[in-house]
Amino acid sequence: MGFLPDPLRMGPSVALWLDLDSQGTEHAQSQQLWCPPKPGEFKFNVDASFDTNSRVVTAAVVWRDSKVQLWDGCTRKFKASSSLVAKATASKDGLLLAKAIKPRCSVFETDSLILFNRLKDPSSSPWEINVIVRSLS
Repeated sequence: MGFLPDPLRMGPSVALWLDLDSQGTEHAQSQQLWCPPKPGEFKFNVDASFDTNSRVVTAAVVWRDSKVQLWDGCTRKFKASSSLVAKATASKDGLLLAKAIKPRCSVFETDSLILFNRLKDPSSSPWEINVIVRSLS
């Protein structure tokens, strides 16, 4: 597991990290240990599962501190046109939770290289997530 050395800054106290394996590829399955944030920081982990047949998504957000204590979280089901839309919507859910909670310093973690790159450069977003990405910027 590794992180891009330069996180995407999404405000004065929020950073988005991309979680990749040692070859720099996105994780198809989570078979890794969760890494806690630095002391005094909080981490929001966001993910979504997408069923291509039914188009049903289950999205989850988990908020933990450096001691691995669970502070909050949420899950929801909805329909989406693709797994990318599912992950983008889950990321939006995580940011909405963070805005409601207003923690001192937060790190968001995603395993989607496509979403991470689109958040870095919203002008290059595919049409299907353009509205979601622009609302996160």
